Amino acid sequence: MYLNFNTQIPMKKQPLNICILRLSAIGDVCHTLAVVQAIQRQYPDAKISWIIGKTEAMLIQGLENVELIPYDKKTGWKGIFTLWKALANKRFDFLLNMQTAFRASMISLGIKATKKIGFNRDRAREMQWLFTNAKVEMTTSPHVLDGQMMFAKAIGVTDLTPCWSLPLSQSDLDYSATFIDKTKKNVLISPCSSKKEKDWGAESNAEIAQWLTA
Repeated sequence: MYLNFNTQIPMKKQPLNICILRLSAIGDVCHTLAVVQAIQRQYPDAKISWIIGKTEAMLIQGLENVELIPYDKKTGWKGIFTLWKALANKRFDFLLNMQTAFRASMISLGIKATKKIGFNRDRAREMQWLFTNAKVEMTTSPHVLDGQMMFAKAIGVTDLTPCWSLPLSQSDLDYSATFIDKTKKNVLISPCSSKKEKDWGAESNAEIAQWLTA
């Protein structure tokens, strides 16, 4: 079933206790960050726990009012059992399983939540639909962020405008400043992904760079 917040969860349940499950990769985690912060705008008192990959957690450590629970994929089943033990005394109103990988679905088995929300059948892969009891709405947009934002909408978030606010130290700002020319517009091209088959290719990236500097 598709989750309808207004008929499923009465407002007196606030502050909500929400578990986010998105382990990787870094780009997708950045999309998830926008979803998390949209939820925080709607429910500023919500308690949010985010199960996230070990490497990805380093990117957003210090995120305000979010409990990061790192999971190292290299630890396999041992790490999953350890994670289940750490979550044994936690109970959530919602689990937002925003990753269709079978590993994430297995992790979700050890998470206690009233509603375990996953992707609709059009987007769910690796049998994720078997591990959830509610599905997000379908969206015609192919962009990953739009699909993930449906999780926020499913729990009653009305402002789905994406925005990002990362905790940055002064040393972070000083380091990035060495690459920024404030007299010009700056563009960063990231040519490599975690999987080679997802890479766009050197020629395509070069074409974009040439167009930008023409």
